[in-house]
Amino acid sequence: MLKDKKWPPASVLGGSPAYIKLATLMTGKPQSLKDLARLAHIEYDMCELFIARLEGAGILERHPLAAKAEPSALLRQSVMNGVDCWE
Repeated sequence: MLKDKKWPPASVLGGSPAYIKLATLMTGKPQSLKDLARLAHIEYDMCELFIARLEGAGILERHPLAAKAEPSALLRQSVMNGVDCWE
């Protein structure tokens, strides 16, 4: 998962509307490269180039993937008993 530590300097953004869009998406929660490309509607290769520029500037944060949450005991029991808990 990727996030920028701070807003990238103009030298990293290079005046590129695509890079500005990616930087904006990365200021919130950490995103995967695949999600960034999908959310920004930008080619994966261009996203990789932007990430490399952030890394070169020393402002890229890498976050480990969040562990998948285990379903609660109540949810597991409801499912086992055939209860539709989404109604």
